[in-house]
Amino acid sequence: MGKLASAILKLQISPAPGGHYGLSEKFFESLGERFTLPKRVVFANSWLFKAILEKALSDTPSTNAMLRTTTARTMLSASSKDNVLPTEATATISFRFYPRDSIEGIV
Repeated sequence: MGKLASAILKLQISPAPGGHYGLSEKFFESLGERFTLPKRVVFANSWLFKAILEKALSDTPSTNAMLRTTTARTMLSASSKDNVLPTEATATISFRFYPRDSIEGIV
């Protein structure tokens, strides 16, 4: 179980690479037009504020999913009783792919 927990932790702390370009860039530029002036400036000049913008968008789960492939740890299974050592442990991990990513690239 320790090896499995370690692998799950690695997935959690190392998200797939992301980026603010393509469809998500167009979406946020369009959305940015409806914000207050300071935010409009940032979204209209995403080429200049790219690092700041990507960090802010990555910090919120709903916008993070628009920048990268997301990973969800959905199921864990090991021992059937609290006083029995498991002979095996399994985890189910769900990936929601960003269009530019491939299965091979995520693996």
